[in-house]
Amino acid sequence: MTIRLLTLLLLAVALPAQTPQSVADELLAADRAASVAGEKTTVIPALTAMFAPDVAMQAPVVGFARGIAAATEALRGNPDNIDGRIEWVPVRAGISADGLHGFTFGFMTLRRPDGTTVPVKYLAYWVKRDGRWQVAAYKRRLRFVGDVSTAVLAPSLPGQLQQVSTDAATLASHRHSLIAAE
Repeated sequence: MTIRLLTLLLLAVALPAQTPQSVADELLAADRAASVAGEKTTVIPALTAMFAPDVAMQAPVVGFARGIAAATEALRGNPDNIDGRIEWVPVRAGISADGLHGFTFGFMTLRRPDGTTVPVKYLAYWVKRDGRWQVAAYKRRLRFVGDVSTAVLAPSLPGQLQQVSTDAATLASHRHSLIAAE
């Protein structure tokens, strides 16, 4: 018992305390870093670099492209994605109470090879796996032409971070509650 308590105390001191705000800031930083890295390449590698292997992406014709290979193929369906370049600015983030799921949305500019631009908006659902944020679901659409505010909006945050339950009975109860609600 004493060793267990001592271990917990050492972990509490050694691990930095994360707050909902710090996790949201970390997620926004991951999205911004992907944008900066994406400026050095064309659209497809810029986007797929942040995708999880099991990403789901809304795509024309097929509805949803599931998996990075299908998402890449769907992106190739638009010639602008092959040779164009893209830059984006996330303007809002939100996180789950466990700090392992979150979303960002923002505005993009697609630059075609001929120099014309296409205004776009996007929504990304992120999952933190192995200490790294990855996009698990992605959607982008055309937006209206004109200026948009790129000021960062207040994040959507839980009151506090909580550990995920791994108890089978608790998970089954949550599952049944969700099914009943829908």
